[in-house]
This record gives sequence, structure tokens and C-alpha cells, in this order.
Amino acid sequence: MLLLTVKINAKSGKGAELAELLEEMVVEGRKEPGVLSYDPYRSIEQPDTVFMYEVYQDQAALDVHRQNPALEPFHGRLMELLDGAPEMNQWQPAE
Repeated sequence: MLLLTVKINAKSGKGAELAELLEEMVVEGRKEPGVLSYDPYRSIEQPDTVFMYEVYQDQAALDVHRQNPALEPFHGRLMELLDGAPEMNQWQPAE
């Protein structure tokens, strides 16, 4: 199992628009094999910040996700809303 967390900052006042776009994206992402969880969370304290919580069966499933052509149409709109690069971290179970 592999966990990917992504902290995404929207331009000032664009948090709601970013959250809506991500909600559209997750519909496609959840269709992928090996996606166990793919959920956006909007910050209560910082409404222009969205946190993605993504769980994949394995690295191969994450690789498939990163190449999913169904997500490409969203990338242009996403880039327009971003305030800096997203902060991504990969996690594995602590055993």
C-alpha cells in the first residue's frame, strides 16, 4: 500500500474553485484500478488550501494514475488556480 499526500495552495480567493475542480477530477481518478482512496479536503483555517489524500494499492497503481489521459483536460485549469507548486509526499505503512 502507498499513501500520497498533496497540499495544494490556490491563488487568493480561489480555494472554492480549486476544490470544485478537484471534486470533478476525483470522479475520474476513482475509476482507476488500484486506487483505494482519492479524496480532497479543504482547509477550515486556510480556505485557499486543499489537501489530497490518495491511497494506492502499490507503486504500479500510482504510475497508472500519473499517466491517466482522462485527467489531462483538468491540468490547464488546475495550473491557472495554483499559488506555487503543490507539496507532495509519499508514505508507506510503518511496520
